[in-house]
Amino acid sequence: MTPSSPTVSLVIPTYNEAHNIIALLDEVARVLHHESWEAIVVDDASPDNTGPLVTAYSQSHPQVRLLSRTGKRGLSSAVINGFEMAQGQILAVMDGDCSHDVAILPPMIAAVREGYDLVVGSRRVAGGGAEKWPWYRHLTSTLATQLTYGMIGRTLRDPMSGYFCLPRSLFEACKGRLHPEGYKILLEIYCAGRPHKVHEIPFIFKDRVQGHSKLSLQVAMQFLQMLYRLREKNR
Repeated sequence: MTPSSPTVSLVIPTYNEAHNIIALLDEVARVLHHESWEAIVVDDASPDNTGPLVTAYSQSHPQVRLLSRTGKRGLSSAVINGFEMAQGQILAVMDGDCSHDVAILPPMIAAVREGYDLVVGSRRVAGGGAEKWPWYRHLTSTLATQLTYGMIGRTLRDPMSGYFCLPRSLFEACKGRLHPEGYKILLEIYCAGRPHKVHEIPFIFKDRVQGHSKLSLQVAMQFLQMLYRLREKNR
């Protein structure tokens, strides 16, 4: 395989991640050195120069590509745009703030090769969790998860995860039914794609290394609107 025909495509949405993205890309390169891979950084015109940093990095790392979008358009649509640009038959997504454990990326990819339709980096199975979260982060995450359980049951233990991997075939089968609004694209894909075999791999979520959380009242409202829409659609 050549860098122009990767088998694994990792999408990393960013907004103001200049302090984190290069360290993350170095870690990705380290753990995927046995793979034919690419990383697509989808940046929403970050004012902190995340985009130019990735462009400069890509000059010596041809596996890395930048998709620069105008304005802050949201994580879910960034993931979809990245998947549409991807060349690999295995698609993955992770946050750009170093909060996701890169070490579980190879076993996630291996699980897709073994036949799983959706593989999730999970904080809510044995061995998973969150490191140094304040009480209100735990509370909001737990409340959101419990609301989601009320709609889809507990078949997906961590529906709030932003770290997951799937075969291109699942994305192609459901992309026309996705409404990429807000930050929780995993739940959209799960409900639209109805994967038969789901596997959750535990990891410890680390608080972002640099910068500020993207959690806001607007994000919370978008999540509630998404839950209502998905509930109506799945009745």
